[in-house]
Amino acid sequence: MPRDENKTSDFVRCLAAVIRERREELGMSLTQLGTAAGLSQQSVSYLERLMRLPNIETLHRIADALDIRLSVLIQEAEKRMGL
Repeated sequence: MPRDENKTSDFVRCLAAVIRERREELGMSLTQLGTAAGLSQQSVSYLERLMRLPNIETLHRIADALDIRLSVLIQEAEKRMGL
């Protein structure tokens, strides 16, 4: 079954927005989130600006650093998509 590129792009956009908003809710800078997740500030910035796609391990590390379950991040992104 072919992948729907628009849905994938929408999901990634929504996921990045959820990560950014959660980071801001916690009052974390890009650098602080990167440090907590074992990533560079630039990596977090690229992810939030959709310049890179994270792998599942990176997403899990970000979720941990944001003190939220990975499944909740995914559910929030899906909600934004209306799923």
